[in-house]
Amino acid sequence: MLTKLFRFMIFAFMSCLLLGYSDSLLAQRYGTARFKQKYEINSDKVLHVNIDIDAAKVKIRKFSRSKEVQLSIYFTEDEFKIYDDYDRKRSRLDIEFDIKGWMNNHNKDLEAEFLLELPSDVEIDLVAKIKAGEIEIDLGGLSLVGLDLTTWAGEVQVEFSEPNQREMDYLRINTKVGETKIIRLGNARFKEAEINGGIGEMRVDFRGRMLNEALADVDLDIGETTIYLPDDDVGVKLFVSKFLFFSDVEVPRNFRKSGRYYYSRNYDDAKNALSLRVSPGLGELHFN
Repeated sequence: MLTKLFRFMIFAFMSCLLLGYSDSLLAQRYGTARFKQKYEINSDKVLHVNIDIDAAKVKIRKFSRSKEVQLSIYFTEDEFKIYDDYDRKRSRLDIEFDIKGWMNNHNKDLEAEFLLELPSDVEIDLVAKIKAGEIEIDLGGLSLVGLDLTTWAGEVQVEFSEPNQREMDYLRINTKVGETKIIRLGNARFKEAEINGGIGEMRVDFRGRMLNEALADVDLDIGETTIYLPDDDVGVKLFVSKFLFFSDVEVPRNFRKSGRYYYSRNYDDAKNALSLRVSPGLGELHFN
C-alpha cells in the first residue's frame, strides 16, 4: 500500500509540471519553423528507431513509400532543438526533440507537431520516450520486432488498425499520468505484453488477429481500467490481483473459476489462447 501511495505523490507532482506543457501546445501556428527529413533504409537488418521527445503533439504511422522513413516537425521557432542521426552501418535511427530551457519555458505558449512515418517493408524495433503531449500512434501494417513506449503526461492512443506483419517479440507500454487507449492490440501479434499505467483511465482492447499463444500483464496504479476481451476464437485464462479492498472488480459472468484463475467458456476448445493477468490497483476494473 505504501508503494502505491508513494507513486501517487510522485505522479501528482509530475502531472502538475508536465500537463502544463500539454495545454500550452495548443497555441496558434505563428512564428513556427519546419524540419523535414527522409532516411533511405538500404540494409536488410532490423532498424532500431529511438525517439526522445520533451513535449509535442505526436503522431506515428505507416508510410506509403518502401524502405523509407519520413520525419516532419512543426515547432515554435527558437524554442526547441532537434537532433537526428541515422547510422546505416548499425541500422539505427536516433531522434531527439527537446525544449530549450525546460523549466524557464513552462509558462510560454509553445507549439510542436511531430510526425514520424515508418515503412511497412522494414523490420523495426521501436523505442519511444515522450514527456508530455497528445499522442496518437497507429502501428497497423508495420513489421515491428518490438515496441517500448513510455509517456509521462498527456492523452495516449495506440492503435493496431492492421495486423503486424510478423510476430512481435515483446511489447511494453508504460504511461504515467493521463488517459490511455490501446485499440485492437491483438493485431500487434505479440508474444508477451506489459502494459503499465500510473494515474488515469486505461482502456485496453485485445481484439484483433492474435497469435496462437500470447501472454499479457496489465497494471494500473490509480484509476479505472476497462478491458475489452479478444474475439470469440481466442480462449482466455484470467488472473486478477486485487489491491486489498481498494479494488472494485467485475469478472465476466461467462467465466468459470478454477483455483486462482478464471477461464472463458471456449478456453478448452479455442484455437488461440491468451493468458491475461490484471492488477487494477486503487480503482475499478471492468470487462467488455
